[in-house]
Amino acid sequence: MKITAVEVCWAKVPLKKVYIVLRNTYESTSHLLVRLHTDEGIVGIGEGMGHYAPKAMLSVLTETLGPAVLGMDPRQPDLLHQKLDATLPGNEAAKCALDTAAYDAWGKASGMPAAALLGGQYRDAVPVCDVIGLLPPAEVQQAAREIFARGFKQVKLKAGRDFSRDLEMVRVVREACPTLQLRIDINTGYRNAAVALPLCLRLQEAGIDIFEQPILGHDLAGMAHLCDKLTSPVLAHESLATVGDALAILRMHAADILNVSPPKAGGLYPAMQIVRLAELHNVPVMIAGANETGPGNVASAHLGAACREQPYPGDARTVLRDAVTLVNEPIVFQDGYVRLPPGPGLGVTLDEAAVVKCQQSPWIRVG
Repeated sequence: MKITAVEVCWAKVPLKKVYIVLRNTYESTSHLLVRLHTDEGIVGIGEGMGHYAPKAMLSVLTETLGPAVLGMDPRQPDLLHQKLDATLPGNEAAKCALDTAAYDAWGKASGMPAAALLGGQYRDAVPVCDVIGLLPPAEVQQAAREIFARGFKQVKLKAGRDFSRDLEMVRVVREACPTLQLRIDINTGYRNAAVALPLCLRLQEAGIDIFEQPILGHDLAGMAHLCDKLTSPVLAHESLATVGDALAILRMHAADILNVSPPKAGGLYPAMQIVRLAELHNVPVMIAGANETGPGNVASAHLGAACREQPYPGDARTVLRDAVTLVNEPIVFQDGYVRLPPGPGLGVTLDEAAVVKCQQSPWIRVG
């Protein structure tokens, strides 16, 4: 099987409601969609996170990375990534769009789900949390009650802007939901370990179960210090993108859990390399979310299904915020799990009518 053409478009998906985090306020999210055509008539679909620089990413895919994969076999991901990395360093989100489309095409050709092609499908459903943005504590408390009532076992609480608000939020949520696992996502907001440690100790006492990236991503020594001093595990997110990042974190014991993101890693193939590296070091992984819509959310679920263990609910639930998912098939969430769609590859197809409504660019064909 050979790749004969690549089509790319930019789509902007409206959210159900405004989503506020430490450095951004989202009313919509941008996505680069890919159709990967083959000489066997099979078309794979993929998605790359595009909310930082979608126009630049569109150019990278249509002018550089898309042309580079023409003639290649989508069933050989290591060769594909060797070519992509040799053609253009970095640009992992763009590479992710091509990577996931290649897995979708390979799965359709073989009749296998993408999770099986990553090494083996260990489960049909993957544990996920739900998330609450930067809202007043009383509103967060009510949202947490609703999340718990829907069967989720963990809630992620966005934080990092105002410690007094963060502490009050944790106290009221813990009071309302005593058995709900609480993950606080500080998004590097406490900056360094000297500042973060006393704050995190107070949050831990108030009921936090997991700390996600309290300090700046490059400060691995500070992350290691927090891991040593806190009893609740520390999760690396902004510190972690690529396999090289994972190796540095593991060598320095700079995280108790790794938050693995296909768009940040460059796709399912390098994300799976991070998972296996963590497993060799007996460090658990969580599947991250990066504002993906339908194809990307499902791709992350396949990654979670291919992990040997999934002890913590992850973030493969970003479509819950979307007004539309851009896929025809329902993405089913039940009792704190997302189910893998049945069918080969990713198991979903593009909702072309929804894509047309969300398009910010026409489909651009290469090849």
